[in-house]
Amino acid sequence: MEQPPYPTNHEKTSPDSGNDSSSLSDDELAQIKEDAAVEGAFLECRKKLEPVVGTGLVSMDNLFRVEEAYWDYLDNMIPQNSDLPRLSFREFFKRFLGLNQVSLNLIMATFSQYKHTLPCARVAFFDPDQVYVLAGTTVRADKFVLPGGKCNAHKGEMMWDCAAREIQEELGEDLANLFRQNVAKWSSPNFFCPHWKSSQGIYVVHGCPRDIPLFPREGEIGKVGWVPLGSNRFAAVGSCCKSMFGKLT
Repeated sequence: MEQPPYPTNHEKTSPDSGNDSSSLSDDELAQIKEDAAVEGAFLECRKKLEPVVGTGLVSMDNLFRVEEAYWDYLDNMIPQNSDLPRLSFREFFKRFLGLNQVSLNLIMATFSQYKHTLPCARVAFFDPDQVYVLAGTTVRADKFVLPGGKCNAHKGEMMWDCAAREIQEELGEDLANLFRQNVAKWSSPNFFCPHWKSSQGIYVVHGCPRDIPLFPREGEIGKVGWVPLGSNRFAAVGSCCKSMFGKLT
């Protein structure tokens, strides 16, 4: 059986067989326990990734699949195992793929650059008076953007499906169902955002109740709130969307 292009022989932080574990500090024992838990989780992730498709470790398809493994690790594995640490995206890639810092920086830069070229679907939820629009802050900055995200181009995902998936992932099922049932129209799919260097499609939902339950997902979106249409707190991509509000409303 052909082996996947993921390393399987990680160095394990564990004592030599001849060492007495009683000589280890509590921190060292905790680290050994954590490393063993992570290695077990990575093994389960790799099983789900077989058979690996694409050519080579750094093929975009393989990197997207590792990204999916990361979300599986956060959403499903950590809640079931308290020994698992909450790894950042970069740390997960580094440890899962067994990369040194130079290789990690190169792969992450290549992956990020490619993702910036993918079509993006966003949704503008307007309140009944069309005075506010629902927006969330980016994870790393206190600037508002419309909810949404990148299409899974490697899976042939369509823009509408992308918007529905992203809304459910970022803000919960109630809002996603409202989108599916009441989407009115969307902007030209050829609207180009210079910040993301990609096409931005914006779906519009009018009359969204401001008290609709929202369940922001950690790691996907920051703070969520209703923002006045004239706000200057939109990030670059949000500013592009905001410039179209006159046409959308």
